Amino acid sequence: MPNTKFFIETYKRSDLNELSTFIFQIITYKNGIYNLQDTITKKLKIKPIKFYKEKNFVENDFFYSEAIIFKIEADKVEKKFKKLDSKEIKKIVKEKENNLIGNDIKKEISEEKEINNILPLKEVDLHIKKLIPDESGLSSFAILTIQLNRFRSEFESAIINNLNKIIFIHGVGNGVLKEEIRKILDKDYKHFKHQDASFKEYGYGATLVILNKS
Repeated sequence: MPNTKFFIETYKRSDLNELSTFIFQIITYKNGIYNLQDTITKKLKIKPIKFYKEKNFVENDFFYSEAIIFKIEADKVEKKFKKLDSKEIKKIVKEKENNLIGNDIKKEISEEKEINNILPLKEVDLHIKKLIPDESGLSSFAILTIQLNRFRSEFESAIINNLNKIIFIHGVGNGVLKEEIRKILDKDYKHFKHQDASFKEYGYGATLVILNKS
């Protein structure tokens, strides 16, 4: 499913002394007919000492906290530029500059169309602190019940008001709230598509439900 992320494994820093080399094999796939792509194989050697230096941890688009990021595969643009020499790169840059005005006009038209086609989007924060003024004394079950009741009421309201999409921010935590939300969607609202919301904006902490069936 597009934009879906998977948690694979957790290791302690002490484990890296014995697991200093990781091998990744990535197989791309797509529904329907498409050109076969080569399997990506990447050997990654990790120096455990990197994880003991605070300066190696940086802000990123994947996690809420600072982390060390290793790139498994370069993107298509990066690959193409690696194959070009300096003259070819200068030629491409010059062509881009000559077409800049025309591209800007096309971009403005495209953005205007996109804005006109956007239907309402709602964002619902299900963190308990956002729902009630004081949760002290409540059991985990009581808190989960409050969160799921708000989820159902907001979701039904979104359907009634013909919203196009709705995002439920459930956070990461122990994953119980996210799991219960997905169960309800799969059981009671299976005709609506759902997936992880933007990883860049929400990390692993939100679910996007698409209500517009067209």
